[in-house]
Amino acid sequence: MTDGKTHRAFPYRLILSLLMAAVLLYLAVTSILQTGVSLDLEDKVQRLDQDFTAAERANAELEKRLEYVSSDDAAEEWARQNGWARSDEVLVVVLAPEAGNSPGDRLQQDQEVTPVSNRDTWWDLFFGER
Repeated sequence: MTDGKTHRAFPYRLILSLLMAAVLLYLAVTSILQTGVSLDLEDKVQRLDQDFTAAERANAELEKRLEYVSSDDAAEEWARQNGWARSDEVLVVVLAPEAGNSPGDRLQQDQEVTPVSNRDTWWDLFFGER
């Protein structure tokens, strides 16, 4: 003895329950996807913060370098590296002598060189010079 109204309402309740389940499933999936997107955005924000901090450090170092380069100390260092001197200093430049003008070269040119035999070299080595 089932009531006719109950029997007819059952398919509507089933359809309504299935639609409700589908909506809940859709909301759960979109919530999970939004959580993933949110985590990804948080990672990007952290990376951007790190990049920003590194850029600030680099900027501070460049400002220090600019301040040093603009100072008199940097100008003096550059001048000394390029061979300049102050007005109250004496700059000394040491030049190497030209080849062939050393005193040793003149002595060798004045003396006559005689070839020494191998036997004489060994004799001088063991018994001294003659």
